[in-house]
Amino acid sequence: MVRTMSIEPLWNQLATGGVAAQTRIDARHPHDIYADIVPPGAIGLLVLLQDKPPPVETMRAIAVEVRTRVDGRWTLRLTLNEPRLRPVFAALCDDIVACTREGIAPGHLGGVVVQRIQHWRALLDREAGGLGESVLQGLIGELLVLRDLLLPTLGPLQSVASWRGPAGAPQDFILPDGARVEVKTIRAHANEVSIANLAQLDGLGDPLTLIAVRVENSQPGAAGAVTAPGLIAGTRLLLAGHPQAERLFDIALGQLRWHEHPSHHELALRPMAVDPYPVGPAFPKLIRSTVPSGIVEASYRVLLPGRKGSGLVDAP
Repeated sequence: MVRTMSIEPLWNQLATGGVAAQTRIDARHPHDIYADIVPPGAIGLLVLLQDKPPPVETMRAIAVEVRTRVDGRWTLRLTLNEPRLRPVFAALCDDIVACTREGIAPGHLGGVVVQRIQHWRALLDREAGGLGESVLQGLIGELLVLRDLLLPTLGPLQSVASWRGPAGAPQDFILPDGARVEVKTIRAHANEVSIANLAQLDGLGDPLTLIAVRVENSQPGAAGAVTAPGLIAGTRLLLAGHPQAERLFDIALGQLRWHEHPSHHELALRPMAVDPYPVGPAFPKLIRSTVPSGIVEASYRVLLPGRKGSGLVDAP
């Protein structure tokens, strides 16, 4: 079984030696990628490349060093400059490892690695911190739908492959039959949801369901309360033994720029109800094909129709 591993234990292991050292990330990974450490504790990632990689813009948070070797290959080394950003840097390294595990030819490896670095640039260059409350709340709702609705009916691989929002799809989930699901996490008695753009409620001819995950604030460890780290850990357990599903799950988290941070454990929510709303012709919405031609984009709020039910529901 190929399992996506975290780089953190490798750094910890290398640190015990007290000398500069490297160790391969994963013997089964198709590319030469190494955890790297230089005393007294400068952690990094080293990638061996067939060709010279594209240029990387200078960053405050990490140093990027590109060198040619005597054998004609190239090395790209990332070294963390700011120890307080270690959780974010570890997530970046794990993302690079996950995104290059399959389907990347040696000649394209450098471009993929640089693309992932650029993807994480904003998070690495700004003040270290956890994800915002609204981001965590939305993630909790999506993870609840994935864990409680999709996994029991679609199985590990199809469920995780359906989670398309992190990759930039207009809806959070696109199911194997083409049906789309948009998830909104709202307060228990809320009657409105925010719609971000003209594409979010546009199924493009496919069935679309808006799922409102209703929650209330709670305390970590309280009965029925969930947190984003707890849901991620629990979902990983459900995916154990399904390596491709595990890999896709890690890639999706990387695309969301998920990283371990103490503040992520502080937001605890208690799920109260899960209400599905079919987004048919009568559902109030703005989509690109129906708004006046002069409107390029719009965000708006929708008053939800009458409550459609409570408790967990069957997967749409």
